[in-house]
Amino acid sequence: MTAKPTYEELEAHIRSLEKEADLRLSLGKKDKTARKNYTRFLKFLPYPVLIRDENGLVTYLNPAFTQTFGWTLEELKGKKGRQYIPKSLQDELSNKIMGLPPKKNVIKLNTKRLTREGKILDVAMRVGIERNKKNQPTSMIIVLRDVTMERRIKRIRNAMNRISQVLPQYPELNKIMQYVSVEIKELLGTEGANVILLDKSRKEFYFLSVVHDDPGTQERIKKIRFPVDELISGQVVKTGNPVIINAQTDNDHLQQNRDEKIGHTVKNVMVVPLRTKEHIIGTITADNKKQGEFDQTDLEILNTIAATVALSIENARVSEELRKANNELKGLNAAKDKMISHLSHELKTPVAILLSSFKILSKKLDPMPEKNWESTM
Repeated sequence: MTAKPTYEELEAHIRSLEKEADLRLSLGKKDKTARKNYTRFLKFLPYPVLIRDENGLVTYLNPAFTQTFGWTLEELKGKKGRQYIPKSLQDELSNKIMGLPPKKNVIKLNTKRLTREGKILDVAMRVGIERNKKNQPTSMIIVLRDVTMERRIKRIRNAMNRISQVLPQYPELNKIMQYVSVEIKELLGTEGANVILLDKSRKEFYFLSVVHDDPGTQERIKKIRFPVDELISGQVVKTGNPVIINAQTDNDHLQQNRDEKIGHTVKNVMVVPLRTKEHIIGTITADNKKQGEFDQTDLEILNTIAATVALSIENARVSEELRKANNELKGLNAAKDKMISHLSHELKTPVAILLSSFKILSKKLDPMPEKNWESTM
C-alpha cells in the first residue's frame, strides 16, 4: 500500500504545477504574439500570398491577393481555390512539386493566373513547401508577383528595337508596313492589324498592308477601298485624335457597312493617326483584341509605333515616286533614242540616193566646161 504524501510533498508538487502552468501560459502568450506578428506581416506584404494546408485547401490569403486577383478569403477559404488558375495550368504546380528532390522545399515558377474578371496575368511565383516526417509535401505558402506590365514593357521595347532596325532594310513601302503590321498584331494580341493610307485625289482610303488570323479576310480587305466618311479612320484623320472603341453598338450603320464589305465582324478597334510634319497621311488600326479590352497602354504602344513609321512611310512614298519618275525618264530617253535612230535612218536613205544621182550627173557633165555647171551643181 502506497504511503500518503506528506503536506510538504503536496505543497512542493503544487508549486511545481504552478510553475509549469506559468511557463505554458508564458509560451502561449509568446506563441500568440508571434502568430499575430506573422499575420500582420502577411497582411501588409505588398505581394499576394496564399496558404494551403496538407489537403490543398486554402487557409489564408492576404489583402494584396484580393487587390490583385479579386477573390476574398471568405470566398476561397476551405476550397481548392482553382478559380484563379487557367485550366491548362491547373496541374502545373502539383507536377512541379512531385518532381522535386526530397530535400528541396522551394519552387520558383513563371506562370499565369486569372483575375476574377477573367483577365490573364503574368506572375512570378515562389512556393515554400512543408514536409512531414516521411519527407512528403504537406502544406505550402505561395507568394506571387504580378509581372504583366513588366513583361509587356519588355516586349514593347524589343518590338520597337526590331522595327527601328528593320525599317532601313525595306525600301519598298508595302514590305515595310507588312512587317510593322505583323509586329502590331503580335504585340497587342489582336486578330488583325492594318495600315490604311489616304488617297486625297479620290477621297478614299486604301489598305497598304493587312495582317489577319483568317487568310480569306486578309485577301478581301486588301482589295477594298472605302470613301473617307465610311471608316472611323476618316474621323481620326479629320480630328487628329486616336480612337478606342471597345463596344460596338448594333445601330451603328457605319460599322455595319464596314463589316459587310470586309466580310468580318469588328468587335473592338483602336485607330491612331499616321502623322508627318505637314499632314496626316493615314491611320494604323488594330481590331478584335483576343483577351480583354484595349486600354491606354495599348494606345500608347500604337501611337509610338505610328510616330516611328510615319516618317519611313513618307520617305518610302517619296522614294517610290522618284523611282517611278526615274523609270519614266528612262522610258522617255529610250523613246528619244529610238526616234532619233528612226529619223536618222529615214534621212540617210534619200540623201544616199541624191548623192548617187549627183555623182552620176557629174560624170555626165565632165565633157562640158566646169564654168557652165559647177555653181549649179
